[in-house]
Amino acid sequence: MYSNIIYLDFDGVLDDITSRVLDNIAGKVLDDVADKLLDDIVGRVLDDSKILDIIIDIC
Repeated sequence: MYSNIIYLDFDGVLDDITSRVLDNIAGKVLDDVADKLLDDIVGRVLDDSKILDIIIDIC
């Protein structure tokens, strides 16, 4: 006779869920960091161009 035994791999399921959650968190953190860096770079470029305009106006 066969018994209906189902083995659940809770460790595998938890590992999968944990890795997906961590991937999502890491992705969001990296997106935020990239956005802040881009804003900072654009802000500095704009500031530099304003300074350049002022120098050109003075000359």
